[in-house]
Amino acid sequence: MGEEAEHFQNQFDMENWPAMKERMSEIIKRKTRDQWDEVFDGVDVYYAPVLAMSEVRNHPHHQARESFLEDEDGIWQPAPAPRFSRTKAQLSGAAAALGEHSTEILQEFGFSEAEIAANYAAGAVTDHNSE
Repeated sequence: MGEEAEHFQNQFDMENWPAMKERMSEIIKRKTRDQWDEVFDGVDVYYAPVLAMSEVRNHPHHQARESFLEDEDGIWQPAPAPRFSRTKAQLSGAAAALGEHSTEILQEFGFSEAEIAANYAAGAVTDHNSE
């Protein structure tokens, strides 16, 4: 943080936290995410960028750890966990279609049939049959 580090000397004093939060926000806004990536590249600090879903699988961290696998339909999915050093991760099946299990999930959470129908009608829940 360079010269800004002096503003965070009393980081364990909770009374200072609101002011530190405000100051940290001001500092972070000065650079883009990619610029912060450059600042922290190779530095021993707890830092990771917030990625868009479209960026996640191609991020070097996930590439190195093979965190995503491609299924037989060309759809990328998170690799199963836990992972073991001597066992290659495998997918158990194809990815679910968008909304494929919506009704079952809502039922498990205790929604009534009327509430489920209302959510579909409002467009709050995706129904894979309507696509």
